[in-house]
Amino acid sequence: MVETVMPAMRRAARSTAARVALECVIVVGILAGAINWGTWYWNQSYAIGRHPFFYQLYYEPAVMLACGKGFVVAQPQIPAMTRFLQEQAAEFDCRDIPENAKLGTDGLYQGSARYIMTAVGLTWRFTGVSWRKIGPVAGMLFGITIAAAYGIFRLGMGRVLSIMLAWFLSLSTLHLLNLPNIRDYSKAPFALLLIFLLGLLVTRAPSWKRVLWIAAAYGVVMGVGYGFRTDLLINIPAFLLTVFLFLDANVGDRLRYGAAAAVLGLGVFYVTAWPIISAVNNTWGCQWHVAVLGLGDDSAHDLQLRQPAYDWLDGFTDEFAYATATSYAARREPAVV
Repeated sequence: MVETVMPAMRRAARSTAARVALECVIVVGILAGAINWGTWYWNQSYAIGRHPFFYQLYYEPAVMLACGKGFVVAQPQIPAMTRFLQEQAAEFDCRDIPENAKLGTDGLYQGSARYIMTAVGLTWRFTGVSWRKIGPVAGMLFGITIAAAYGIFRLGMGRVLSIMLAWFLSLSTLHLLNLPNIRDYSKAPFALLLIFLLGLLVTRAPSWKRVLWIAAAYGVVMGVGYGFRTDLLINIPAFLLTVFLFLDANVGDRLRYGAAAAVLGLGVFYVTAWPIISAVNNTWGCQWHVAVLGLGDDSAHDLQLRQPAYDWLDGFTDEFAYATATSYAARREPAVV
């Protein structure tokens, strides 16, 4: 009996390894092709005069990082930097930073976006500081998005159909039009990777090794993604609900798996996202104004709620909510503001 079972187990193991290797080859191919396509699209968008908006005024720390100064800002801001950030100049020369410039973290409020600015800054270190040379960052985000989408499709479909759907997504006009706005687009790859990991949790038989590895991966993706767009915090409840309610195990095992996965996943997230969390604690983040925006007529209409007789916002604009709230705070508590 043993002599019969062992060769069968070895054949099954080899078959599984071959399937995994094939999937890895496909994913690498999709990733490489999509990165190239996304980078080309970004470059062409600039070449034909399109003007993406991703809050370029905030990117001084990325420029400083590219110039080898660290994640800092200058006080006062360097005139050449102001022209570049306002897009009055397409490029920035690191030699325009004076030797006596006062560099530091005073006035640095971009800590909540440290990871996306670091990605841009490191890219600029190799390509030169130019708005036209962010293509590799956009291409990488696009490539991960398409590869993650393929992984999601493969959870319930065959290889050929999954490849076709991933290809269709890479050609979607609506998708491509959002790519140049990299700040908001940067949520896409992380959100899809997190959905893929949740899919693995609920479609594979749970084991301690599998559940904990996936939980750790979820924490890493969440932590890194949080430094690109803090909106990704919305994925924490989905993770907790999944590990406690939807694993394919009996109630007792599910609770044990869920508790361990929750502790590990949230712990890894905390460690990975610590630079962002500490920055938000020290300088506040950008979540509070979204709650204020949700009180406006635009959100009431989208939620199909009855419209009130008045509206206290001038459209769905971050700037209006921020200016109104901070000016009120300055009048009431000037010492705090």
